Amino acid sequence: MLTAPRYFRLPALLLAGCALPLSAEGQHVSDYDRFRYFTECAPVTVMAGLGLAGDQVKAIGLTRDRVETMIENRLRVARVYEEWKVKPQPSIYADVKILDEAVAYIVVFEKPLDDPYGGGKRTANTTPGVFNVGFHGGEGDFIMQRLTEHVDEIIADYLRVNEGWC
Repeated sequence: MLTAPRYFRLPALLLAGCALPLSAEGQHVSDYDRFRYFTECAPVTVMAGLGLAGDQVKAIGLTRDRVETMIENRLRVARVYEEWKVKPQPSIYADVKILDEAVAYIVVFEKPLDDPYGGGKRTANTTPGVFNVGFHGGEGDFIMQRLTEHVDEIIADYLRVNEGWC
């Protein structure tokens, strides 16, 4: 015979389970997110550009290699990095322009899409990307921190949308 305290344990556990937040598996992935990021978890490469002008370029310590290395390391941690090849493949593209104290940068995700008119696949920017303009205050680390935050957001979205494939 069940006593009252045991009798209420099962419903209490069921209610507690319903109150827990959904896991990443339970999150809804919109068609728009699938268009932007779904690649069956294909490896991602890096493309980076750095345009420097002015006298303070050396003082801030920012190089194209430093930007590329940061993105490569983030992709390696996520286990989706691959070196660039000639074929169209998903990539994170970061471009930084510096002129004296001013900085402008963009970070986007690009993926191969079918090109019905040109034949084959072409890489296209499928995310709105992040575009910022401001002043760096002579700190290359400030720019790297902002780039890292945006790269992490893209990688998190990529992994969320491709979760069943990775």
